[in-house]
Amino acid sequence: MKYVQEITRDEIRNLINQDINDVTGYSSMEFDSLEQAIEASVEAIYEKANDFEVLTQEMIDEQIEQYDGYLDGAKVGDLVWGDSEMWVSQSVVDSWYYQEESDSNGKHLDVSDIESLVCDYLILDRLDSYNKNT
Repeated sequence: MKYVQEITRDEIRNLINQDINDVTGYSSMEFDSLEQAIEASVEAIYEKANDFEVLTQEMIDEQIEQYDGYLDGAKVGDLVWGDSEMWVSQSVVDSWYYQEESDSNGKHLDVSDIESLVCDYLILDRLDSYNKNT
């Protein structure tokens, strides 16, 4: 995490709450309340989103056989995000975010939809902040 400012639970919670309204749904089979669903999303994003690394040629070489395409547009020295077993470039996260944003436009979102948008937004924000200065 030495490369970017940590994504905090408060930052996540604030962004999620900006998209919550009186028709926001949640899984009543998983959660007893909207607040409980929000807090679960905050924790999920916090655990998932804070994995960044500066890309090396070794990382590219290790990943290219199994996960080709996830580093599209990235070059050695760029900040990338770790998604489980692979590294993901800014351009890939950008495409995910804008596709999700487009798909959700005009829809009533539930907490899981908001979670996905906020997570990708925060990851993209950190990648962009670092990469535009390199």
